[in-house]
Amino acid sequence: MHIAFYLGIGLTVIGFSLAWLLNRQLGGQTGDTYGAIMEWSEMLSLVVIAYLIT
Repeated sequence: MHIAFYLGIGLTVIGFSLAWLLNRQLGGQTGDTYGAIMEWSEMLSLVVIAYLIT
């Protein structure tokens, strides 16, 4: 399969893992924590994609 498929799966797993960890630590999520996780996941995916392109 194409590397983009595995990249997408990997980044999704990382995003869900971060959300689960934060949910476990705080005992729940608010809009702010959810937004922070989404921003971190997006940043991580952009960094990985930029690294793979160069």
